[in-house]
Amino acid sequence: MPKISIIIPVYNVAEYLPKCLDSVLGQTLSDIEIICINDGSTDNSGDILQDYVVKDGRIKIINQKNQGLSAARNAGLKIVHSDYVMFVDSDDYIAPNMAEKLYKKMEEDKSDVVICSAECVNLLPQDASPDVVEWQSWLQPWFDEYIKPTGVYDVPKTIKDEFISVVWNKLYKASIIKNYKIEFPLGLIEEDEYWLWAYMIHSKKYTFINERLYFYVQRSGSIMTTRNGNDRVLDILEIERRIYELVKEYALIEDYQEILTDWYIKTVEEILKYQKPKDLIVLRERITDYMQNYNSYPRLKEFYQTIFKYNS
Repeated sequence: MPKISIIIPVYNVAEYLPKCLDSVLGQTLSDIEIICINDGSTDNSGDILQDYVVKDGRIKIINQKNQGLSAARNAGLKIVHSDYVMFVDSDDYIAPNMAEKLYKKMEEDKSDVVICSAECVNLLPQDASPDVVEWQSWLQPWFDEYIKPTGVYDVPKTIKDEFISVVWNKLYKASIIKNYKIEFPLGLIEEDEYWLWAYMIHSKKYTFINERLYFYVQRSGSIMTTRNGNDRVLDILEIERRIYELVKEYALIEDYQEILTDWYIKTVEEILKYQKPKDLIVLRERITDYMQNYNSYPRLKEFYQTIFKYNS
């Protein structure tokens, strides 16, 4: 049985896919399985995958109709045959020793998750839009905010304050994923955030490795470069609602309610920066439903009255 399953969702990334696959196949920890999900690619990504299967039998391919990133990752999780799981995005690449370093620390520290830092690789064209350039300018500092000395730490209740909300710079226990049937939410953005909460709510400690072992490629057309213009930005509030329900199911919600409320308010404030005026009605409806049916924390009600008096 392989030590680590590396899940790679693939959709129209022919230009970047070979470098990604080469970095994974070149790992110093060779006892791995590589699960590539071809999510209905219309370029030659599928042909590239077939070529690599011939080169290395550790690669497994799932071909499916285009269903999105969450569905692709979920499909990969269903066929995992190892003790640990990693995610790598198909336009990114990893250091040769990433899998080995994370695996050894997981075994040594008996942590529930091992995390490394990441490096942002700027491949944006010179004519990239100002919004995308602005996003890029603070992306690496955003990653670096989460850097701490290499060591073992308790998983705090303030999960969002402790971990950057991406799944790909971490090593996970397959047993936790399987025991709690943890899946990515379909059809929503910010899917990583929900998945991390679903995993971390069952975790007690984690190991951080202060080394940039994952290389995130910033390019035009990627999800993170287009997020501000996404018409589904209100999906983020649905993610926050689902996280609230998740915590309520597995923990004492009273211990988390203030934390979750503060983050919900921060989310709304961020949305208001670029939300179209015509969508404020929908925003009001979402928050009203959340307060009436889920989170009735007084601070949220005060915030609601303030923003909609101001925006009316």
